[in-house]
Amino acid sequence: MIQITRYKGIFVPASRSDRTRAFEDYWAYLLTRDGALQEEVQSLEYKTHYYQSLQARPVRAQQPLTPAQTMAELSDLLATQHSPQADRRLLALTAIYKFASHEAAGIRAAWTATPSWERCRNLTDRITRYHLCEEFCHLRLFAEMFNVCRLRVDWPSLSWPARTAYGAFARFPGWCLDPVAFGSEVMGMMFYRHIWRALEEVFAPEPEVVRRLRELLGEIMVDELGHIGERRSFLGNTGVKVARKVLPVMIRRFFADIPEIEGILDVNRMVQDALTFDYSGIDSTITERAWIPAYCQV
Repeated sequence: MIQITRYKGIFVPASRSDRTRAFEDYWAYLLTRDGALQEEVQSLEYKTHYYQSLQARPVRAQQPLTPAQTMAELSDLLATQHSPQADRRLLALTAIYKFASHEAAGIRAAWTATPSWERCRNLTDRITRYHLCEEFCHLRLFAEMFNVCRLRVDWPSLSWPARTAYGAFARFPGWCLDPVAFGSEVMGMMFYRHIWRALEEVFAPEPEVVRRLRELLGEIMVDELGHIGERRSFLGNTGVKVARKVLPVMIRRFFADIPEIEGILDVNRMVQDALTFDYSGIDSTITERAWIPAYCQV
């Protein structure tokens, strides 16, 4: 009989001492999992090794999925079609691409707004720098997902208003930034969790492709679960209530700008899952490798 690990919900109350201890536990986990920070190349020691190992064992789709050569071309192509009638493999890839493009913009803005490693003055500063390097590594893993499907990617520069908004957000004071940052991490995990399931269905004819895509997404999800716990640990009870209040609005507004979602995922279900998130719905092969705050463990 399969044993399912149960967890407390992410919105569970946590004392200040529990949250302070969580940062210390998370830092120890990061050093073990990621190794040395490689700030000049925006990477981490062990993740660099993992990415190099991927190049030594490449997986590629048997046939090109589209005449498009790049993800930008594919995105433009799908914009001329009625999304629900398009190939669901292409919808899934384009949804991932658009989501990751926003991630790229936010990461770049945060990278310039946060202290460099030599200027980090406390534990949370150091964690933030590691966190951002993990996110840059994720962009490389997303790019590898597209390579599997014989598509190249260059992350686009978003519009000036969008870049300005991300840059301003990265400089918000903690009382304003922290609930939204936590909500964005939960929103991201809901997307990954639902697209994880969709990949197995839409790429079913090529099981090797499914395995590689889910391997790459799984590596991202392991880190993102840690990011959720980290961002949650910044919040007292009031901050948690604010985050839970704004989360449905964040999710619906964000994915309204990604019309490809309509053909593959249920946004309303993503909202419901976000409001009841407790780690239990994530594949155990991912949660077993992830950091989860002690106050969320049963």
